[in-house]
Amino acid sequence: MNTENIVTGITEFQGASLLSKKIGSIVWVALRPIINAMGLDLNSQLVKIKKDSRFNCRVIPMVGTDGKNRDMMSLDAYQIPAFLYSINPNKVRKDLRERIITFQAETFKAINDYWNKGEAKRNHHVVIGYKSQIVQHNTKIRKLEDAIEVLKGQKALPFKNKDEKLDVIFKRTDELLKRDTNYGEFTSALQSHLRFCREYVDVIRIGGTEFEKFQIKKIDDAEKKRNTARENEIELVVKYNDMIQKIKGFISSANQLSLLDAH
Repeated sequence: MNTENIVTGITEFQGASLLSKKIGSIVWVALRPIINAMGLDLNSQLVKIKKDSRFNCRVIPMVGTDGKNRDMMSLDAYQIPAFLYSINPNKVRKDLRERIITFQAETFKAINDYWNKGEAKRNHHVVIGYKSQIVQHNTKIRKLEDAIEVLKGQKALPFKNKDEKLDVIFKRTDELLKRDTNYGEFTSALQSHLRFCREYVDVIRIGGTEFEKFQIKKIDDAEKKRNTARENEIELVVKYNDMIQKIKGFISSANQLSLLDAH
């Protein structure tokens, strides 16, 4: 199942924002916020969990309160008490003991109530999470669509100038995709979008005086090469348009949820 498209739940507890995500029937709870909130060493606790085969843990992408998506080691919510009670309050700093005891007694209830009793509050967080993603996604879509329009307009330029400008466009678009972007299927669609842009331009380059620079294997006749290139271009345009519709579909579904906040 695609976990990136499921919104992260945020439970405010003891001054900390605990992150969780429901996938199927399992609520996965991010360990980092809990461990940090208790004042314990993150790495040592994660090592302990990974070594214990009884714990059902896995890496889950979570969207934090800052709107950024991060892969986080997570534990089945029903195993959170077992993990917390594996911590001996008498073996930690005295100033942390009371806080750890509180987390041991109340963390599971807080997260469980969020998913089973806090429907209105959860919907509010869903809307906030989607709105944050909408802003970032719309920016990427706009820049990528602008880039393809620029690429289409390069046909009349001298070949070397076109190359130079394309390199700049590709570099900027690659940087855009790599920056704080980890949205699974959405990111994959964006990367495919960029790949189609590159292929589209490669096909364009075979025209005019630069035709001889392009080679299609096993086709020797120049006219056949041109016809094959035109067919490739048509196919790429269809793929490009399909990809744009798919990407916009993600935006549309998120926009529908964001309307809940307006009522």
